[in-house]
Amino acid sequence: MDFERRRIIPHPIWFPVGLGLTYIVIAGLWILLSDRLINALWDDPDTLSTAQTYKGWFFVLITGTLLILVMRHFLKHANRTSRALENSERRTRTVLNALPDLIFEFDHDGTCIDIKTSKETDLQLPAQNLKGAYFQKNLSEEHAQNTLARVRKALETGETHVLEYKMMIEDELRDFEARYVPAGDNRVMMIVRDITEQKRVAREIEDSLALN
Repeated sequence: MDFERRRIIPHPIWFPVGLGLTYIVIAGLWILLSDRLINALWDDPDTLSTAQTYKGWFFVLITGTLLILVMRHFLKHANRTSRALENSERRTRTVLNALPDLIFEFDHDGTCIDIKTSKETDLQLPAQNLKGAYFQKNLSEEHAQNTLARVRKALETGETHVLEYKMMIEDELRDFEARYVPAGDNRVMMIVRDITEQKRVAREIEDSLALN
């Protein structure tokens, strides 16, 4: 299932701010102290001008080198983070593809963003017809309201919510259990499992116990 990649920021927000402030402090001290040193060593205007030029180029050389080293470290850290993220996504995708369950991804208003299913027959409509559509258009009013309520609860509480429902699939009334799990970015994953057989066995056990 090709869920949208969630980006990880390699460094906290204070990193560029701290880097900028450090540069300002170092540059200010360099200008102040180097000017005092040059003025203390030479009085000749031509010599002062030459010394200021060399001082400027030396500062550019040092700060440029430091900037290259900092960016190199930053990019290496970002690349490591990106590789770790890709590996994590690959493992997650492998697990999702191995599950027999239906998996839907919804945004906060009920738009279906993505679907994972091993069998198209588990769906009322083809997957391509469901992507990008509001689930309210494909469900009964009661089922749509219950689903939207649990999507919003999952987003509000950050917890998993469960809904059991019945649905007609290929002329058969089947039982399903849906788990609504917050997935970040104001989205919810709905993991649906066909529990028709479990329900049938449970009813048979209840009927057997009732006869005894």
